[in-house]
Formats: sequence, C-alpha cells, structure tokens
Amino acid sequence: MMDAQTISVAGDPRGYAETDQIRDEMAKLTHPARPDVDWRRVEQCCQALFSKNGVDLRTAVFYAVARGHRAGLAGLHEGLSIIDVLVCGHWMQMWPQQTHTRMELLSWLTGSVLQRLRALTLSYADLPLIYRTEACVARLCNALELLELKQLSRLEQIQSWLQQAAATLEQTDASKGITQEAAPERAPCVVDTVSARGIVKKAPPVILPQTRKARAPTKKSMTDAGRAGDAAAPAPNRRAGFMAGFICALLLAAATGAAVWWLARPAPAQALFDNVALLPVVNGSADAQRFQKSLTPKALENAREDWLMALNKKLTFLAGLPALWRQTQGDALLSQADALWPDTPAVATLRARERQRRESLALPAAALENWNLAQQRLARLTERLNALDERRGRWLTGSELKTAVFDIRQALDKTPPLEELLRQLAVQQAQGESAVALRKQIDDRFEQLLNRYALLTEKAPAQPRDLSEQ
Repeated sequence: MMDAQTISVAGDPRGYAETDQIRDEMAKLTHPARPDVDWRRVEQCCQALFSKNGVDLRTAVFYAVARGHRAGLAGLHEGLSIIDVLVCGHWMQMWPQQTHTRMELLSWLTGSVLQRLRALTLSYADLPLIYRTEACVARLCNALELLELKQLSRLEQIQSWLQQAAATLEQTDASKGITQEAAPERAPCVVDTVSARGIVKKAPPVILPQTRKARAPTKKSMTDAGRAGDAAAPAPNRRAGFMAGFICALLLAAATGAAVWWLARPAPAQALFDNVALLPVVNGSADAQRFQKSLTPKALENAREDWLMALNKKLTFLAGLPALWRQTQGDALLSQADALWPDTPAVATLRARERQRRESLALPAAALENWNLAQQRLARLTERLNALDERRGRWLTGSELKTAVFDIRQALDKTPPLEELLRQLAVQQAQGESAVALRKQIDDRFEQLLNRYALLTEKAPAQPRDLSEQ
C-alpha cells in the first residue's frame, strides 16, 4: 500500500518500460475478444513507476482502478486518496500538463469506478470506509470546481452514488444485511474481502442505489397484450425507419464533435494559470541514460526520426529567441497582472521586487564609463604630445607620461571588455588550464550586461557625462 501523503510528483512516464506494459493491459478493455486484464500486473507496474519516476495523474488513475479490482472499496479509497493529494496539492506541477488530457483521464476514471462500485456488494460494516471515500471525492470535486472543471470530470456521479449507498446502509440493522435485488441489465456480484490475516470473508449482501423495481407481468396480461398488439400493429414503414436512423446518426456525430471540442478547449481558469506555468527543465545526459535503460533498442530506433524532427523545430525556436526574452516575458506577465488586478498592493510589490532584482544583478552604471574614460584619456595624451611639436622647448617629463599611462590602464582594468575575457579564456584553454573562475566571470558579465540592457530599454537613455576634465 502506498502512503498518499508522501508522494513525489513525477514527470512524463512514457520513457519507462512499465508504461508500455500498463498500456498493453489497458488495451484489453477494448479488445474484441475481451481478454482478462491482469490487474495484479497493472498494480505492480504502477508501483514500480511510483518508485522510479514519482506519481503522475495517468499512472495514479490506472493504479486506483487496479486497486479497486483487487481490494474492492478499500482499494478504490486508496487510489482516490492519491489522486486527491495530487490534484489538490500539485495541480500546476503534475503530468500531463494539458487540461483536456487531465479531464479525459478523470472522466474515464469516473466511469471505471462507477462500474466497479455497482459490482460490489457492501455491508453495514463498510459505512466508515464509504464515508471516507465520499469525503475524498468531495475534496476532489471542490478543487475542480474552483478551476471550473467539475462538470467535465463527472466525479460528482461517484459522490452521489456513495451518498445514496450510505443512506441505504444507514437504514439497515448493523447485525443483518439485506440482499440487493438484481437489476434487469446485470446480475448481482458478491466481492470477497481480505482481512489483515489473509482470511477470505464473504461480505453479507446489501441493497445499493437502484431504480424502482418493476412488477413482473402475469401470464394473462401478457397474453391479452400480445393479442391486442397483433391486432393493432400497423405494417412496418421501412423508409421512415431508415430516415430515423440516418437522423440519429447525424445527431450522434454532431454530439460527439461538440464533446470533443468542449474537452479540447482550455478552461478559462486553467488558461490563466498556463501563462505562469514553470518551463520544463531538460537534463540531457541523465535523461538519455534513463531512456536507454527503460526503452528497448527497437523502441529507440522507431522514435529516432520523429524525435529528431521535433528537436530540429525546438532548436529553430530557441535560436530565434531575442537576447532579452526572459526580461520581456517577465515584463509582459507583470503588465498582465496590472490589467487583471489594478491597484493591487501585491502586484506593485512584485513589480518593485523585480526592478530591484534587475538593479542588483545589472552591471553598475559607473562601469559603463571606464572604457570610454580610458579612450578620452588617451585622446588627451595624444593632444599633449602633438602640442609639444608646435611649442619647441616644451617637454613632457617621464613622470607626467607615467602618470597619464597609469590612469589609462587603471580605467581599462576596472572593467575589461567581454571580448578581452573571451580572449583570456581561449589562452587558458590552449594551455590546458581549467579556467573555472574565468568562466564564472564571463557568465556574470553576460548576465550583468543583459540586465543593464533591459533597464536601459525601460527608460530614455540619460545624457552621457563629460569626462574630459577627469
């Protein structure tokens, strides 16, 4: 059993072999031959993914259904508890990220859980577990209602079924069970429960929520009705039947298309949060080793062409990003916050904090003047040397020349150009040195220049100072 309170959120699980095994078992549900699903294997594969990759929504849904088939209501409660923690506490981080895919998974979960619940025969002793399961589903419904996704998930159907089951069981005696009457479309199913010692016990049957029971017709009424029907039945109209079937098919196709469009459209609240979702982080070598271990050589070979095409598109996209992409994205999000919640102190605080962060990381404004200062001092020295040719008898002493050269070099050494840092890096690499400190200095300089560039684009550039007198 897995502790729902200590889960770790996972990324994409499709790189693991267990995912393929789960997909193969789930495909049996729609196979024409209807082979039996190995729910024990599905459960074990889900647990393996939880330990290797963490918990994602799709694996958690399959795990909940598998536990429901193997452990009944207790298993369903365990699986739904994991989904509850995942949805309520990690909605922004959990995989998959697409909202319509999440809703398709939860909708499929609802249908599978309801099918399993209707096959169970519960007793009065199951009331506490029903209460806990209903509370878990209620938390899920409340969380999805805040995101305007409750109707798409259909989870309220599970909640309603559990509430009706609890109300029915509350009316029974604790020491007696009442048999659930078989519905016309399916026969009752008795589920064995396993105690802590491994002893299989038969749970007493109980009446679960169902439709009103129809009274069985008598032989005489059936005979009379048959005669009356034979006498009054008109000749079948085949054209009308064909047109009715054709119209029904059109309506069904239209309803299916509308449902697909509705599921694919992003919810307004979720679209709002998509703008501030974290960007995925790629760890190249570690991810490659993980994929090599989890995928077969044949699977890697089959995915090579499509993956390289997708990589080419992403590299083209990254190459087209402007230098200030990070800063402009941050400014756009802050402007969006100002438009959505004007005059909000929290938004003003975020904007001031971002401005302060850029100021602290940017190249100091005084450092922008050092190279220009050195050039101006060189120009002054050149003018003085040229003036000596015009005024004979006037000489520049060695001390004055040394002082002028020292001032020039001091201005240049304060802020060496980025080109000079790159030249020094090339020299150290040619000599076989590690150059760790120099690399850090170059990275910091790039970051400082970009932040100073971003600050200068926000306002009109100030007039340069006249440094001729310095």
